[in-house]
Amino acid sequence: MHLSSTNLDFDDGELKTNKCDSAGNPRETVFISQISSVMDELIQERPFEETHLYEKISNILYVPVCKDGNPGNWMFLPSIHIDLSSPRYAQLRDMWRSDYYSICRQLRGHIETSPDGYIHTSNGQHIQVRSKDSKPYHPIYSQVYGRYVSNKNHAFYFRKEFVYDIRSMSR
Repeated sequence: MHLSSTNLDFDDGELKTNKCDSAGNPRETVFISQISSVMDELIQERPFEETHLYEKISNILYVPVCKDGNPGNWMFLPSIHIDLSSPRYAQLRDMWRSDYYSICRQLRGHIETSPDGYIHTSNGQHIQVRSKDSKPYHPIYSQVYGRYVSNKNHAFYFRKEFVYDIRSMSR
């Protein structure tokens, strides 16, 4: 695997690593992708299977990494391969589709009704959008609304529930 700016880590999918404890329980959420370049697609609810998000999560190799103690004790735990084209993962595909459309509606609702007119954390069962930026901040501009819809960048993440659920599915 080479460092690059391509959308996917591999020709056919993504590698997602995440810090966990020695039992495989997540210590943090799992970053998926920034949303600034696709904000208007989210606002307009582009069909899920045609999105940047779907491309990023349709074929994932999830690798938990335990970094407890000194580096000599760090270890990889068993990986989990999720391929949304497999009937085995139809339930996940449906859930993530539902999460996507719910998040799109939440973001639009924030823009149109929140006092600051900005997007805020939006949650589905497994997927969320929340801020991911550092100073100097990078606000998100929407062509649809003709204005900034955030004061900093945001990103898609898998919530910790994602890890618990895929671990139980893989047993």
